Order: sequence, then structure tokens, then C-alpha cells
Amino acid sequence: MRPNHLFPSVRFLLMIYVLANPIAAQSLLPQGATIEKIATGFQFTEGPCWRAAGYLVFSDIQGNTVYKWTPENGAEVFLQPSGNSNGLAEDKEGRLLLAQHGKRRIARLETNGMETALTTQFNGKRLNSPNDIAIKSDGSIYFTDPPYGINSSQEELGFYGVYRINPDGSNLTLLVDSLYRPNGLTFSPDESKLYVNDTNAKRILVYDVESDGTLSNGKIFVTTGNGNPDGLKVDSEGNLYVACSDEGIQIFSAAGQWIDQIAVPERTRNLAWGDADRKTLYITAGASVYRIRFGNQEAIPEMALILGGKFEMGDHHNFVDPGHPTDELPIHTVRIDSFYVGKYEISNQQYCAYLNSALSQRWIEVRNGYVYAVGGSDIYCETDAAVPYSGIHWDGNLFSVRDNRNQHPMVGVRWFGTMAYCNWLSGQNGFQECYDLATWQCDFSKNGFRLPTEAEWEYAARGGQYNPYRIFPWGDDLNADGTLANWPDSGDPFETGPFPWTTPIGFYNGKLHQKADFNWPGSQTSYQTRDGSNAYGLFDMSGNVWELVYDWYGRDYYSVSPIDNPTGPAIGSPMPDGKPYRAMRGGNWYNGKEYWGHARVANRNPSYYRGPDDPNHAWYHIGFRLARNYSKTMTATGHSDTIFPMSFELQQNYPNPFNASTTINYSIAKSSFVKLIVFDLLGREVKTLVHQKQLPGQYEVKFDARDLSSGVFLYQLIVDGQVKIRKAIYLK
Repeated sequence: MRPNHLFPSVRFLLMIYVLANPIAAQSLLPQGATIEKIATGFQFTEGPCWRAAGYLVFSDIQGNTVYKWTPENGAEVFLQPSGNSNGLAEDKEGRLLLAQHGKRRIARLETNGMETALTTQFNGKRLNSPNDIAIKSDGSIYFTDPPYGINSSQEELGFYGVYRINPDGSNLTLLVDSLYRPNGLTFSPDESKLYVNDTNAKRILVYDVESDGTLSNGKIFVTTGNGNPDGLKVDSEGNLYVACSDEGIQIFSAAGQWIDQIAVPERTRNLAWGDADRKTLYITAGASVYRIRFGNQEAIPEMALILGGKFEMGDHHNFVDPGHPTDELPIHTVRIDSFYVGKYEISNQQYCAYLNSALSQRWIEVRNGYVYAVGGSDIYCETDAAVPYSGIHWDGNLFSVRDNRNQHPMVGVRWFGTMAYCNWLSGQNGFQECYDLATWQCDFSKNGFRLPTEAEWEYAARGGQYNPYRIFPWGDDLNADGTLANWPDSGDPFETGPFPWTTPIGFYNGKLHQKADFNWPGSQTSYQTRDGSNAYGLFDMSGNVWELVYDWYGRDYYSVSPIDNPTGPAIGSPMPDGKPYRAMRGGNWYNGKEYWGHARVANRNPSYYRGPDDPNHAWYHIGFRLARNYSKTMTATGHSDTIFPMSFELQQNYPNPFNASTTINYSIAKSSFVKLIVFDLLGREVKTLVHQKQLPGQYEVKFDARDLSSGVFLYQLIVDGQVKIRKAIYLK
């Protein structure tokens, strides 16, 4: 695990090389899978480890730091100095173990932040440079000890070993001393075998694990050709995933047959399974960290559970849109069932994965740069072969994302294209398809993905703010400095150059962003945002792009809307061209500066009105997000709906900030032991709100803070050992 030449750092469509091998056709990778760079700028990344608390840790060996990574906050310093740690692992008690090059030991990070040395010597001589760690289910610790990290004059043992430490941390046992450079190691799923990489020999050894924890019957499992095997992991089926330096990740079956190769942009060192379902592969390579989704749920966007209820739908602030006045009146009561909604708008990368998958199955075709169903007449979306502003490139054979716009919202998509995407995503994940692509009707009893209705969209966008009703998802702040949302003339660093002037999904999250991370066209070297999400954690519900919804736009629909789960009129109001159009919500980056970008929560707009060239104006500001039914009893093909996307959900407290008390809602999908605990920012437990076994359902808990000082608190929901955390702000 030595520093090596770095390859170009790019985010690119996953390349899969299939050899003439009978098993090769059975690729383990989902169609359209992409490898994504999630963090970069380090010196030498290694040792990824997904923790039970729901985050990734990894080592920067030369940087002498362990970092913590979450989707919300990116990479943050977790431990510094780290003893030049390499491999990391979590023990049965949830404590982090470190193979420390600098201190030449295996150490354990205690819950109080102190380090305990588990072993530093063997037979009175210092270890070489402990490298990687594997923990057996009984708690015993296996590790490798090559000389990487020290020079030959520092070696005392004269060999490079594989060792075992008892579950209680005692009795270091040498298991193997015959390898050239023992490196990564991992157990088979049933723990009957241990695989060990011998890096310089370019081979992987396999050993039988005896009942006393010792190893026997060692033999060569596979050789790795040009790649130097470094870290390795197995999946639940026993397939091996091996980080092989310049050769990316090599995948072998449990029988030793080569299956696939994943190309990685930088020299690949180690890997770990992560996320709640352990179906995302996190990869340390060069100066960066990457990830790729495996399994049936690889393409599922992050979604929030919106608990059902009723609200007063419409304009509560007497605003009149001169283009279509009175369409937000009368204010009327609507009752919505619980449902999931996407936390973010669908990105170019996500939609591009669908396009390539559909193309490979001959579901779609490209004519004059526009995407259609094969033989169909309805446009699904545009590509840059038709319009220069599209983020989707078509080279005649394959779709790709242009100009570093992977995480920008998909634009140029038509209502029909959103339906096709929803059905594809449902099929990918074993859910029922909601749409009939011949009639474009939606079956709302199905459990697959769909567009939200107008009522669902507004209910979710309001974020529970009903007393009083607010103008925007975050409240009544008018975004005068442009740092809450992407409206016209917001001044953000993407607001220059060719259209579209979209911002990456979730860009307005309260963080200080750097040009080096986003490569924006503006001259700013950094840009400080404010958090424009609402209390449900939904981003870009105001501005960025208009979001298509299911409903036809009916100018007078509010006067006849049913109370329960309205889905819009049977046909829309005719526009100036005599045609009906679907509705859009949320405003956009392009027009309506004098109307806050049309980005009020209550604002309605027919997709006819897109700009001065209507009805033929460009679609560079039109996108969408997903919705999906929630049911405690419905089951999808092949797996239970009650565990999607996790077995529980924790909502943002409301109100937040709060005075005196606030409400916390959560839901669990199966009978579980539940703990809901409040901590201060120093990690001290403040209150335990729930500590009991609970049945499946939705729960509401009051957090009374009147006996506490003002400040920021973290409330943690633990369900059968899985954890979710949110932040509450108390202002006396």
C-alpha cells in the first residue's frame, strides 16, 4: 500500500470488461451503474470502513488523519493524528480498530476518544507495519503485518505475518509467516475460509478457518495478472472484490472464476461495503474516495417519508399572478395519505442511467436528437444533438452527461419522459409499475415510482408549516442575498455562460462551497450558501427548475377539488394554443424575477408558460422529482415494501428552531426495540424520550426542553441497532 502515480480524476460511466468466460455473462453490476467520486484532495486514501452509526470512515495515511464522510456533510476530520492509520474496522461493541503504520500497532479507539494499544510486539520484537484488519463474528481480530510504512533497517521480525488476537484483546497468535507481502484479508460469508492478498506476488491465498481460529490448508486461490492485489471484500454470495491497483477492481466467483472488472480513475487500494443495506461499494483510490451502487436498489434516489395529514391548500398571502390570476384560490382543505417523496430533483446522471439501460433493451430511439419510445410520437427528452443546452450528450451509440453536470437537475425532459423513467426505476427495484405508457394513466394503487400530485407536492413543500402558513419552503425569508435558492439573478457562481444556469441538486445546503469542488463557470473561488431545505429535508422545492407533477393544470380546479388525495382534473384548461398542459411547481432559475422566480409554495403554473417564446419556448428549466406510496402492508415483488428505503424513518422536528417544546415524528416498519435519545453537541445524553419495544406504525413524541439551556441538540433514533440523527435548535 505505497504511494503511486495518480490517474486523472474524473467521474465517468462504469466500464465493464467481459472476457470469454462462461460466468462472465452473469455480471453482478446493474445496467447503467456509475462510479461516483464522493471526496478528493487527500494524500493517500486507504482503509474504508462503514460504521453501524451510518457513516463512512477512511484513512489518509500520509495525511495522518482518519476522515468521516456522510452525504450531508462530505468529508470531515474524525481523528487527527491517526498514527498514520491504514486499515480500519469496527468491532462487535461498535469501537473503531486501527492498523497504525506510524505506531506499528493495532489500536482500539474507545468511546471516550482515547486509544488502547491491543498489540505492538510479537515474541518481544516490534511488529512491522500493521496493514489491514478483519473481524470475525466471535470478536476475534485478524490482521496482516507487511513492511509497508517502514524501511528495512527498522524490521525486527524477519518475516511478514498474518495474526489473530482473541476477542478479549489478549493472546497474539501468529497464523502465517510465509507470504511475501500479506495485505488485505477478508472472511467468506460463513467464516469457514479466510482470503489473504499477497501483493508483490500478485496472488490471493485462501485458508480454512479451524474451530480454534487458526488457519490450515493454505493454497493459491487466484493470481491477479498485471494487478497488485491490495484490499478485498466478499459479498453475501461469496464473490470476491479485489482492489488491484492499476487494474481497478477485479471480481471473482467463490470458485475462483473471473467475473468482471470495474475501472477506477485512480490507482485502487481498498474497498468496503456500506449504506444501510451494505450494497454500496466504497473505494479508496489515489487521492480520492469513490462509490458504486450494487443490487436491485442501486438506482433509488434518496427519499423522505412524509407522514399523512390535512392542510389548507392554496395562497394564504393574497398574491395574484397576472398571467393566471385566481388559480390558487379558493383555499381548501386537502387530506393526504403518507407517501415518500424525493429529497432532490432527478439529476442528469440518474436520468442518463435510465437512457442507456432503455437503449440497450431497445425501448427507446433517438430521432433528430430527441428521445422517443421505439416507434412512438411523444418526446421523452432532448439531447445536445437537438438543442445546445441539454446536459445529455448523444454520440450515436451511447448517452453520457456533458460538461461536469452529473449532479445538475435533468432538464429538457417532457412529462412522458418522466413516466418512462418512473416505470423503469420501479422495474429495476421489483416494484409495480404505476403508468400505462400507452394511455399515460397512473394507477395510484401500485407501489412503484411516480410523479407527485399537485396536492402532495404542496403538502411536502410546506414542511409542516401551518401556523402560520409560510410563503416559501423555509419560511418567509425573501432570499434577498440569493443564498437560499437558485432564483433569477441570485448571483450564484453558475449564473454565467451558456444556459441552463441550474445549480447542482442540494447545492443550497448551508455550506461554504469551493470552486475546486464544483468547477463552476463563475469567477468566485468560494460561495457561501444558506440552508434552503425545508423541515422535511427536501431541497430545491423553491427555484432551480420547475418540477412537473402528475396533474393536468386546471385553472378552476380548486373550487371543485375533492378533499382526499386529489389527483387533478380529468382534462386541463385550454391554453392560448387551445391545448391542455400538465402542471408544474416550485419555480425556476430563468424567469419571474419580480415574482421570486415563481417559487412560492402555493404557486401553480401550466407547462405552457415557460418563457417569451411560448408555446415553443425552450425546456431548459423543466425537471422533476419522484414520489411513491407508503403502506405498512403492501409488498413488492421479491421484497417487503415495509423495509424501503430503510426499516424506519426519522422526521425533522417541528417547529425548528423551537421554544419550550417541539414535536418529533418517526415511523418503524416492523416490531422493533426503539430508542430515541437527545444529546448535546459534546455528546452528553440529555434526555431519553423512548426506550421500549414498539409495534409497526407512526409515532409522535414531544421533546420538552424548558429545563435546558438554549443551544443545538442532536436527537438520535436507534431501531434494532440502526441509527438516524437529526438536529434541533432550542431558543429560549
